[in-house]
Amino acid sequence: MKKTLKIVGIVVLGLIVFILLFGKCTPRIPDKKEVSVTNVEMSGCTAPYLKVVDGTYTFTQDGDDASISVKLELVKKPSEKFYDKGFAKFELNPIGTNGEIYDLGMFKFSADKTEVQKIKELLNGNIGDTKTIVFTWDYMGSHEEKAAEIFKNAKSFEIIDNAFTNEDKSSSNISKSNDWDSLLDEYEEFVDDYISAIKKAANGDMDAIQSSSNLMEQAKSLSNKLENAKADLTSAQQNRLLKIQNKMANAAMSM
Repeated sequence: MKKTLKIVGIVVLGLIVFILLFGKCTPRIPDKKEVSVTNVEMSGCTAPYLKVVDGTYTFTQDGDDASISVKLELVKKPSEKFYDKGFAKFELNPIGTNGEIYDLGMFKFSADKTEVQKIKELLNGNIGDTKTIVFTWDYMGSHEEKAAEIFKNAKSFEIIDNAFTNEDKSSSNISKSNDWDSLLDEYEEFVDDYISAIKKAANGDMDAIQSSSNLMEQAKSLSNKLENAKADLTSAQQNRLLKIQNKMANAAMSM
């Protein structure tokens, strides 16, 4: 009898330890959230020419990424030429029931290169033309608490044009170079956070294990963006990119 109780006690203790280590409660995220909107605010160079068509739109998620498809209408033909900034995107911020804006930082709901091309085509169209643009939130699964808030409380959204400029490309080279410097700063910050996380993970920090995995994915995404943009980087920026990549690789090999 004592032996049986001892075995039961060991099993229960093992379950408690398992729950403490791996049973961290994660919020349930609804599969979708409908929002009915009117007069959605838009900002940026193209805002005077485009509007969001009033109606009901749906945020959806698959556990990893989230997205929302939004219909844009051309309300005024541009009298000036717009230039694609390259890596920058059209971005969308959900807005909560109390008017709070969910700013998701660098990895927010955004229109990728294909969707931005559709917006460019719309700007060259006729008044009344519409196009449906998909805004995607990559790495939603790494921000479950924020995602749960959005999918429960979102009531509307705003759209920010960070994709276009009305400046000629030849006159915006300095500004573009500064944009790449900012992206390199963000990339290096992610790499430094990743190195710190894997050191903590090596010492058994369970939260750091999950954090290091998420940071690695985000750092890889930034690295790929910069790799694809090498033709636009100065030689100094390319050298800095290589140093940051080597820093991350060396840290991973030393663990």
